[in-house]
Amino acid sequence: MFTLSNQGLPLGFNIFEVLIHIFNFLLLMVGLRFLLYKPVKKFMAKREAEYKTAEEEGKAAAAEAEAKKAEAGKVIAEARQQAVQMSEDAAAAAVVQTREIMATAREQAKDMLEKAKLDIKHEQSKAKEELLFSVSELAVDIASRILEREVKLEDNDTIINTLIEEWKEDA
Repeated sequence: MFTLSNQGLPLGFNIFEVLIHIFNFLLLMVGLRFLLYKPVKKFMAKREAEYKTAEEEGKAAAAEAEAKKAEAGKVIAEARQQAVQMSEDAAAAAVVQTREIMATAREQAKDMLEKAKLDIKHEQSKAKEELLFSVSELAVDIASRILEREVKLEDNDTIINTLIEEWKEDA
C-alpha cells in the first residue's frame, strides 16, 4: 500500500506536503493575480489613457493657440495696413485741402486787388472833382477880384461845367 512517509524523498520531504505547498503557491498566484495584478494593470492602463488624452488635448490646445496667434498676426497686419492707408489718405486730403485754401486765398487776394484798384480810381475821380471844384472856386474868386464885383457861382455854372467835362474827357 501506499503510505505517506518520508521514505522516497531526500532530505525528509513528504510528497503530500510538497503537493500542498504547490497547491498553496498556485492558489496564492491566482489570488494575487485577481486581487493585485489585474486592478493595478487596469489602473495603469486607465492612467496611461488619461495621459494620452491630456497629451492630445495639450497638442490640440497648442495647435489652437498657434492658429489664434496666426489669426491675431493677420489682424495686426491688417490693422497696420489700414493705419498706413488712413495716414496716406489723411495726407492726401491735407494736400487737397491746402491747395483749395491756397486757391481761395489767391482768389480773395485777386478780388481785394481789384477792389483796391476800383477804390483808387474812385478816389482819384473824387479827388479830381474836388480839385476841379476848388479850381473853379479859385477861378471865380480871382475873377471877382479882378472884376471887383462879386461873381456868383450860379452865373458861371455853365462855363465851369463845360470846363470840367472837357477836363474829365482829357484825363
